[in-house]
Amino acid sequence: MHRYLFLSLALAACVPDSGDEGILILKNVAPGEGCVLTADETEPGVTHGELSSAIPTQYSFIAQMKSRITALETQIDQRTVFISGANIDLTFPDSTFFTEEEQAAMRMQGITRFRSLFAATITPNGGITDAGFDATTLALYDAIYAKAPSARVIGGDPYFTLEVVSTITVTGTMSGDEVTSQPYAFPIRISNDALVKVAGTCPVPSETPISVGNECGRPQDGVITCCNSGSDLLCPPTVE
Repeated sequence: MHRYLFLSLALAACVPDSGDEGILILKNVAPGEGCVLTADETEPGVTHGELSSAIPTQYSFIAQMKSRITALETQIDQRTVFISGANIDLTFPDSTFFTEEEQAAMRMQGITRFRSLFAATITPNGGITDAGFDATTLALYDAIYAKAPSARVIGGDPYFTLEVVSTITVTGTMSGDEVTSQPYAFPIRISNDALVKVAGTCPVPSETPISVGNECGRPQDGVITCCNSGSDLLCPPTVE
């Protein structure tokens, strides 16, 4: 009787506490000064992403992932989740910018439905890992420009803005079995008035304050200083 009781307790200690997903995405981490990540639940998060439609770039999402797998001390290695990537779906809620037919075509072409590859590990019993990956595609900009040429121009007329929701599902394996996260829906605004500050004609004076976006130097979620070079926009700007 005692032997079977021990076995049932051991099995109970190896499964997620509740639900089916073994990974919980907690937030999109706002990187600290110097692009420092601490994998701590007290890290601040970004609740709404920002991209400029004049600077084609992929949005870098830093997922804070927490294991919902429990394990005994002797099972830590076997119950560690090895992350291989994330499945991404881009949608445009409450928007008529893209037709249903255009959205179906973009899904088929891998523009709005794709896999973003990255590697990370998450230990069981509440282990937390931060890892970054691309949550949008560059090809989305081509689709935008084809319908709204003004999106290329800062403050272009007409004004351009598009709300995109990137729904992220992280996947990995644990002892050969697939483990997934819950779908995490993250909104991103793409517009031709967001973020970019044009400091003048290149090169700009050496005393010009220069910002490069977020703390990891990505042109997103923060002011980006640029300069005009003929018909081109250089970001960050060249300096005298």
